[in-house]
Amino acid sequence: MKNKGYECSFKGRTGDAKDGCATFWKSERLRLLEEDSIDFSEFSLRNNVAQVLVFELNGTQKFVLGNIHVLFNPKRGDIKMGQIRMLLERANALAGKWDGIPIVLAGDFNSTPEV
Repeated sequence: MKNKGYECSFKGRTGDAKDGCATFWKSERLRLLEEDSIDFSEFSLRNNVAQVLVFELNGTQKFVLGNIHVLFNPKRGDIKMGQIRMLLERANALAGKWDGIPIVLAGDFNSTPEV
């Protein structure tokens, strides 16, 4: 995708998994200012991951983008909530570091309104 003008940040899951989180952006519009990631296995919250990135849009507006791959198991809402809570805390801290910039969340939440 690089030849189409995209850049990418990837954070692979731990363990035997071959997937993870990938964020792609058009480099002509967005500039990556800061990058952080969360490996939930470090907190005994399974081997899922998340990314927290700070972008600048067209040289003006800055924002935090959080991208997450939440645990699939529908019976482990406690793990899912822990993962999402950590993403929100990390995104909020990063937004505060950059003078309270907006936060956008994306990802595979592996959840439905009923779960």
